Order: sequence, then C-alpha cells, then structure tokens
Amino acid sequence: MGQRVRLGIPSFSELGVEIETAMAFYDDFFHQCWCISLKLWWQTMSIHGYAFLSSRWHEVIFPKVYDAQAPHFISGRPIETLCENDMLSEFALEIGAAPDDLVAAVFSAFESVTFVFPPIRLAGEDVVTSAAAYRYQDTICKIRIAL
Repeated sequence: MGQRVRLGIPSFSELGVEIETAMAFYDDFFHQCWCISLKLWWQTMSIHGYAFLSSRWHEVIFPKVYDAQAPHFISGRPIETLCENDMLSEFALEIGAAPDDLVAAVFSAFESVTFVFPPIRLAGEDVVTSAAAYRYQDTICKIRIAL
C-alpha cells in the first residue's frame, strides 16, 4: 500500500512500519486522538496491529484476535492482551529484539510522519476524519480511507 517507514533500531536496518489506515477523532479530555492501523515488517515477516495516540499518551497492540478495546487513556482500563494473543512478543522473540524497543521505535517513527486529510466529514455531533495520505521524508504515500 504505502511506503515502509524505517524504524531506527541499529541492528535491524530492514525493520519498518507500514501505515494502513489512520483515523483522527475527538475526545472531550484529550482532544484530537488517533487510531492507526499498521503493519510491522522485518525482512519477509510482518504482523498487523494498532497504535493509539493523543497529545499526551500512546499505546500499541498487536493482537492475534482483535477485540476492539478502547485505548487505556480513554477507557481508563489497561489494555489486557493475553500472552497467547500477543503477536508483538512472538515477533520480537523470533527476530531477537526487545518488544519495548520495537514499541519505542514505532512511536519515534510516527514523529516524522505528517498525515494529509481530505475535507472533514461530520458524523452526528462528532468530527471524524480519515487520513488520505501521509508525508514521510518528502514523499507522500497514499493510504486507504477508513469508513
């Protein structure tokens, strides 16, 4: 779909993340929040997950079976991914990396990504918008719009 954003882990130069969809929504306390569907790649292996961002908090989950839990900073409940449902730990073990290093690298990479929006749509009283593309290293990469 889009370009792989390289993650800055020195011993894993082929490690990258691909943004599949990105949706911004409004929360009364945290204002603009993001839900980003992504793939984490290393060589020919990949796992699918979600990143949740606000101006103060961030979370990432890579479940085998997604149960649509709201991020902890909105729901107040910690995201509880059972060990047997956590693909990130298995992926990190497989490639010989620490899961916390992978998570930190994903959020560090998002700092160099700028999302491009179509005109904002109104959904009831809430403003919901999906990014149509993102800019990374002076390249604009199209992404599909989440419905």
